[in-house]
Amino acid sequence: MGNRTQFQVKIFFLVAFFFLSAGLWVYELYYVKPVKECEAVGHWWYKPGHTCLTPVRITDLTGRHMDDPDLTTEQGRAQAAYDKAAAQQAAAPQTPAAPSAPVLPAITK
Repeated sequence: MGNRTQFQVKIFFLVAFFFLSAGLWVYELYYVKPVKECEAVGHWWYKPGHTCLTPVRITDLTGRHMDDPDLTTEQGRAQAAYDKAAAQQAAAPQTPAAPSAPVLPAITK
């Protein structure tokens, strides 16, 4: 009787060890590994949705650089807007001016 009980207890613990080990591998594969991969490339892990999200910086949306001290004043912001408009105008292709019509002398009677 003792031999059979020992065998059953041994099998029980081997099966429990197998299932616990498999459970840890599944947890690592589906929960830990994606978080590490997501954060390694600089993205944000959204735990409730189990998704990797790309952060959007405010400077990408507005085009302003936060480290520029001139943009902290109203005059600095106006100057930055003027510089941006001037750069866009300079980058626009210039069309050649149409030749002007010849000026005819006035006819007097």
